[in-house]
Amino acid sequence: MASNEELKVLIVHDDQNEANRLTSLLRNAKYRVTPTYTRDPKAIIKLMEEKPFDLILSQHESESIPGKDIFTILRRLNLDLPVIQICADKSFEKITEGMKLGSYATIPMDEDQLLLLTIARILYNLGQRRGLRYWKRRYMESESRCQRLLGSSRDAIAIVQDGTYTYANEAYANLFGFIDPEGMSCLPVIDTIAPDDHPRMKKFLKPLDPEEEPEKQVVTFTGVSGDDTPIPVECQVSRVDFDSEPALQFLIPMEDLAGSDVSQISRLTHAGAPIQRHRTLEHIDNAINQAATQGNLSTLIYICIDRYHDLQEEIGYQAMEKLVISLIERLEAQIDDAHSFDRFKEESLILLVKGASINHAAQLAENLCQAAREKPIEVDDQTFDITLSIGISGISEAVTSPEGCIFRCLQAITELQADQEQANYGNGVKIYEADIKTAAKTSFNVEELGDTLLDKNLFVLFYQPLVPLHGEPSEFYEVLLRVSPEGNPEDLPEDFIDQLFRSKVAGKIDRWVIMESFKALSEKTKSDPETRLFINLADATICDSGFIPWLKVAMKASNISPKQLIFQIREIDVGRHRNQATKLISDLAAIKSLTSLSHFGRAIDPLQMLATVCFDFVKLDSTIIDKTQRNRENHLEDIEDLLGGLKHTDCQVIIPHVENASMIPALWYHGIDYIQGNFVRPPAAKMDFDFQDEQ
Repeated sequence: MASNEELKVLIVHDDQNEANRLTSLLRNAKYRVTPTYTRDPKAIIKLMEEKPFDLILSQHESESIPGKDIFTILRRLNLDLPVIQICADKSFEKITEGMKLGSYATIPMDEDQLLLLTIARILYNLGQRRGLRYWKRRYMESESRCQRLLGSSRDAIAIVQDGTYTYANEAYANLFGFIDPEGMSCLPVIDTIAPDDHPRMKKFLKPLDPEEEPEKQVVTFTGVSGDDTPIPVECQVSRVDFDSEPALQFLIPMEDLAGSDVSQISRLTHAGAPIQRHRTLEHIDNAINQAATQGNLSTLIYICIDRYHDLQEEIGYQAMEKLVISLIERLEAQIDDAHSFDRFKEESLILLVKGASINHAAQLAENLCQAAREKPIEVDDQTFDITLSIGISGISEAVTSPEGCIFRCLQAITELQADQEQANYGNGVKIYEADIKTAAKTSFNVEELGDTLLDKNLFVLFYQPLVPLHGEPSEFYEVLLRVSPEGNPEDLPEDFIDQLFRSKVAGKIDRWVIMESFKALSEKTKSDPETRLFINLADATICDSGFIPWLKVAMKASNISPKQLIFQIREIDVGRHRNQATKLISDLAAIKSLTSLSHFGRAIDPLQMLATVCFDFVKLDSTIIDKTQRNRENHLEDIEDLLGGLKHTDCQVIIPHVENASMIPALWYHGIDYIQGNFVRPPAAKMDFDFQDEQ
């Protein structure tokens, strides 16, 4: 922001004379200042909702409006509004305290030149962020136009990457028997093709070479719907870019299917409660543009019907649709016609509240929750108690896309449901609050910091034992990466290792972990030859064609047997890189190393993955286990079907995050092979767990 542009400043101070002095200071520095002064805690929320500001100058020691209250409001409204706190003296404790709260800087009161220089830098950065968001919105608008053309096309269109569906429009999804196009997301293409046509179609399901530009082709094959109904298809296959990545477009002209029974194959949502996904996204996009160009704030309310899929499985599709229609009619009675209210997915509704404060939206959401549960809904002579999980996010200039806003609402719903004992149950309202302190911590470059820590040898390895319940006795440890105390872990976010695991430097770190593990294992096997290690691999390693040759050399140099190693891959990475993961698992099996699938159970159909990719071990995701441990009556009732399905595979099952002994009987009853967690032993720097004593 240039000094000759209008600068809208909100000044929060107990002393109005000091506020006037700050205004004069800015005007003398050639800023065209439009100041707003307040020390009223009730007025500040209304001011932030109704007026667009560029900067907040607040008194650190304010008695009328404490600094932490300002940051709470900013998080609730989701505003990118920098705050500079003014403190009475040069106390480093106050400066540190202010920055921990979320201020961009804490400046002593008499340091006017420092204040002006800080403001200039902050406003420059703010201008850069706003410019970036502007161009992101422009980009999203063009993407949205293309998406609308795809979505509204009469022809069936799908986007395929690495052999899986990345996108399918409604016509394509209906053709293959899916109600909601999202149901095809991440589905292997091979599952929708008749077995006889698999050999001919495999060439289109391999990872694409970015340098290769294949010609457009027309292929015919027999498709298969969810109920195994054959569908004769003539498909145009062409190369496209989707989300900046190379992909294949499958286009099926619907006129070619006019004479077939496609209309009978396709299943549509009940006419009384249509899914209005594209219209909803357009409404949110318009609200984002109004917030950016006119300063008109809106609020997004995402309404999820608790335990929808469990109920649908119990009463059937048609009855469930009748129930949803009755619920919508009940909720509409609580909603002003000026607001936008649509069904977004089978189990969710979206309400866009325009021009109202976020507190008003929260109260409206509470009313909707109350209306849903105040009396049962009657369907086909049966009554059902319905509850809702509602996530709320403010739509401000800081929002760049409808998907990002929806994601924040879903984050709030996840936090809401995490506090409940039942899965997929919230029965309440949660406002998304951005974590300003975390955002400040993660402003560094993860890859650069990872490289620096690796170069300076500031990583360390910890080991956590896995003990058998029904599995064969063996001395298993999982290798866990940590930052050493010298790496200043207090300055890092809690999820730094997870961020690092997803970065491009992860492949290099994987090799360092393996070499350090080999050193420790070589020493350990001198006294305990049965010791075996679980080593985690990132997606960068899964896609690294040079990893297996390097691993063979490393094992030979360290005198490590492949049988001592179990390489562990995340479920999400296998889903994204199915072909590369399958090849890696095959190559590891060829050298007699075992494999484990970790974070299992979060996919839409997790057991389907095990039908096509073979693992020796399966470790359930920790979030699933955490939820089951909150249920005191039956620890595993929510995952009994999942565990039952695993019994029909050749995989040994590992349960992580076992935190107390009360869970052991249920784990024993369900035939769990191995357990891991702080109840057994927290991660330690040495492999010195007494397995004999545990057995």
